[in-house]
Amino acid sequence: MLKTFTCIRCPNGCEVVVDTQSFETRGNLCPKGAEYAREELTGPMRTIASSMLVEGGDHPLVSVRLSKPVPKARIFPVMEGEGPGPGQGGNGVDSRRAGSR
Repeated sequence: MLKTFTCIRCPNGCEVVVDTQSFETRGNLCPKGAEYAREELTGPMRTIASSMLVEGGDHPLVSVRLSKPVPKARIFPVMEGEGPGPGQGGNGVDSRRAGSR
């Protein structure tokens, strides 16, 4: 079976076709496209940039960004986590809780 992905690893935005049995790819203009399509089939990962509510802080919201990708299936559980408290700007969210690799 063939599956098509639009690669997001570089500005080319290649339409990469991958065979779900052999993992052979075509349509990618660089090696990143083949890698991206294989990862999307075997273990899709995503980064998150968002804002989180903070209780007792100077501002009601803080901007957050994960330092590394998490499994796509874990996005919503990660988003339900608590934000940093007052005076803790720059602290990271524990990626182990998010189930990242």
